[in-house]
Amino acid sequence: MLGLSLASQFPTTISLPATYMGVKVSGLLTSLMILGPSAGAMLNPLFITSSFKLLGPNAFLYALMVMVLADVAIYAVLFVFFKKKTRRGKRGSSKVR
Repeated sequence: MLGLSLASQFPTTISLPATYMGVKVSGLLTSLMILGPSAGAMLNPLFITSSFKLLGPNAFLYALMVMVLADVAIYAVLFVFFKKKTRRGKRGSSKVR
């Protein structure tokens, strides 16, 4: 089920820099965009397990809170600094540059 839910996110992630940020997506950039989620999928359980020994069962909730706050911060930075650039056409329609 996790694979099915993430299947639509990877194409969106790859098209996001070209659409909103004006960055040309190269092979290296695509590799980094695949490497990031893969590293996160491996490091999050390691982080939770190692903190579980120190904090006990509440470590899962603390780790979850840290991850959600980090996601919100990343989203806010992307939202503020990389807004979609539009311009008005002759008929008032918006076009992407």
